[in-house]
Amino acid sequence: MPNVNKRIVIVDDNAANLAVGRNLLKPHYEVFPVPSAAKLFSILQKFIPDLILLDVNMPEMNGYEAIKILKADQRFANIPVIFLTAKNDEESEMEGFDLGAADYITKPFSGPLLLRRIASHLLLVQQNNDLQDYAENLEAKVREKTAAKTVFLANMSHELRTPMNSIVGFTELALDDSISHRTRDYLTRILDSSKWLLHIINDILDITSIEAGKVEINNTAFDLYEIIDECEKMFVPKATENGLLMNVTSDTSIKEPVVGDPVRLRQVLINLLSNAIKFTGKGVIDFKMEVRDISEERASVYFEVKDSGIGMTPEQIDVIFNPFTQAESGTTRRYGGAGLGLTITKNIIEIMGGTISLVSTPGAGSTFSFELPFDFVKPEEEALYETKSIIHGLKKPIFEGVVLLCEDNSMNQLVAVEFLSKVGLKTVVADNGKKGLDIVRDRIRKKKKQFDLIFMDIHMPEMDGLDATRNILELDSDVPIVALTANIIPDDVETYIEAGMKECLGKPFTSLELWNCLMNYLEPVSWQSEDEPGAHDVLERLMPLLQESDAECMSLIDELRLVPGSEELIKHIEDFDHTLALESLKKLMACH
Repeated sequence: MPNVNKRIVIVDDNAANLAVGRNLLKPHYEVFPVPSAAKLFSILQKFIPDLILLDVNMPEMNGYEAIKILKADQRFANIPVIFLTAKNDEESEMEGFDLGAADYITKPFSGPLLLRRIASHLLLVQQNNDLQDYAENLEAKVREKTAAKTVFLANMSHELRTPMNSIVGFTELALDDSISHRTRDYLTRILDSSKWLLHIINDILDITSIEAGKVEINNTAFDLYEIIDECEKMFVPKATENGLLMNVTSDTSIKEPVVGDPVRLRQVLINLLSNAIKFTGKGVIDFKMEVRDISEERASVYFEVKDSGIGMTPEQIDVIFNPFTQAESGTTRRYGGAGLGLTITKNIIEIMGGTISLVSTPGAGSTFSFELPFDFVKPEEEALYETKSIIHGLKKPIFEGVVLLCEDNSMNQLVAVEFLSKVGLKTVVADNGKKGLDIVRDRIRKKKKQFDLIFMDIHMPEMDGLDATRNILELDSDVPIVALTANIIPDDVETYIEAGMKECLGKPFTSLELWNCLMNYLEPVSWQSEDEPGAHDVLERLMPLLQESDAECMSLIDELRLVPGSEELIKHIEDFDHTLALESLKKLMACH
């Protein structure tokens, strides 16, 4: 239906043609006759027409030249252009369409037919605009819902992690005391269950980050074989406990550290190995690392996890990497899990430059494999990747100094103070950011020694952690500030860094995570001696496991290596000779 509100420009150097066009269109549209292409562009500076009727043969600038300029300018590119010309050969018509014309009509033309074709093109433009508006509105609603979901997850994460910090923290502190074997067993199970719940929470946050395209890969130099060794020590005992044989094959061609994200690689391998053990009732788990291609600059490394478990059908394979999906509905009831691990694994592998492959047969098992590229550290980049030692074992660092803790939750205050005191640090506690700021300001005013480190919660009354950090930095304080918070969504962490914080230690944290954070800012004055209570503690934990021939004793070998004189005991455990191991243990305990 013609619309008098639509504006149409007719471009033709012939005055008679302009008059005919004007008289035909004026009852239906607002018409602007233009005698040349050059004057067309003057009109376009005043308004944008809804459609242009353009002649081809004109002096100074022909229609083809004019449409090239129109389509090259983003302001005019979407205006439909109809050629209205006496050039009626196929080559000219093809050239017009190739240049972006919406239509090509030759003179002489039918007035009614021209009106219908104009109306048709204007309708198409209107429909396209409507669709674009709908898409923009839909996108806005999706953004709004995504933002609401992010806020909800951040709040839920905070609400779950805050009490979990107390559960994990107090449990670990209790395990560090002298307690009975039964109590230790109960507390260990509580700690394991808490870590499993935390794993599920982390998976939900990871899948949210993946959907938002904000998964972070933090490249650093690391020892690839340490990752393989950790996985072996973590899963061989679990496989043995389940009656499975686990084979680990590791190619030793790489002789130097590689650059990559060890945390994400470990996460991928743990997900795959956990699934392999979970879904294999009997048989073998094969874990292989193989160097496929190596040069002076980089290496391509192939990883494979193969099991003899329940396997999958082709239909199940098609959906197994979708979020919240498992092979069948009964899988969750029988084996547990949220159905997020493989989705996260696939996305992390792809972000790191690889592709995951899956081969599976029902009843015969599954093979997951992927290949990742790793660069070697270049000599000129060594300083860039230089990092402090990461603490893995039994020994702990001892520091000297005073730490300011800004934290409003009394339970979390106690956990942090206890953890810090165990490594020699004194703690000053502030219930909120304002009190923390006042304490720092007072120390500066009285010219007292500044704090060695500040741990800053984010959500606090009166003044939150972000404002407190900004205000402390405005005092020209050079004390490093670390966010200590249950809000660890990537967008939030980025905000903490922008506010001036050095890093984020998420709640709940373990003693090892706290020590490694402290190592980034403080130098240990000593280390806990190998034969101090920690050695006796690990020997006590080992006793009931050996008495019951529990395969979990394999998981303590790393700690045993730090106990002087434990070589014979370790050998008997690795040989699965628990009788001789028990005798060696009793002798060793007598010495400690």
